[in-house]
Amino acid sequence: MNTIDIKPLVEAAVHRAWDDFAADHPQLAKVLSEELLVESTLAELDKDPEYQSSITNAAAAGVMAETLGDLVGKLLRQVLNKLA
Repeated sequence: MNTIDIKPLVEAAVHRAWDDFAADHPQLAKVLSEELLVESTLAELDKDPEYQSSITNAAAAGVMAETLGDLVGKLLRQVLNKLA
C-alpha cells in the first residue's frame, strides 16, 4: 500500500498561509504558533471523512501526493476560518 507522511505537506501549507493569517488576525497570531496550527490541522485531518475517503481513493489511483496536497490546503482554510 502507498503511504505518505502528511505532516510536511501541512507544514508547508501552514507556512505559506501564516503571513496572511497573522496580518489579518494579529492578536490571534500572538498567541498561536505555526506548529500549533500544524498540529490542529493534522488532528482535523484525522477526523475528516473526506480526507479518509480521499487518501484511500488516491492511494488506489496512485495520485496520493497531489490529492492530499489539495485536501490539506482546503482543510487548512477551514481551520483558519474557525480561528478567525
